[in-house]
Amino acid sequence: VPTLRVSDRALEAFRGFLGNGDEVILVDIDREYQAGLSVGPRPAQAIFVDESGVVFAFDRLSATRAEGLTIDFVDTPEGSAFKIDSPLAVSYTHL
Repeated sequence: VPTLRVSDRALEAFRGFLGNGDEVILVDIDREYQAGLSVGPRPAQAIFVDESGVVFAFDRLSATRAEGLTIDFVDTPEGSAFKIDSPLAVSYTHL
């Protein structure tokens, strides 16, 4: 199970996106450690992390790539957006 750091502002934004109690934040991290977020129903097969009542779901491969992931909700010139940083991405070398 990965350890996440999620800012209070990000948690508040996630709560605004979640509808019913069956929805979770789906986290997908690809081979290049690029993370994608979406909202969807709780998958039958997943690794779950509960951060202050917000549930994040990872497939097995994404969970191995998610250790130390930090998620924030920041203001950008284009509007507010989630900012995701991974300490593992810096050491990743594409072969």
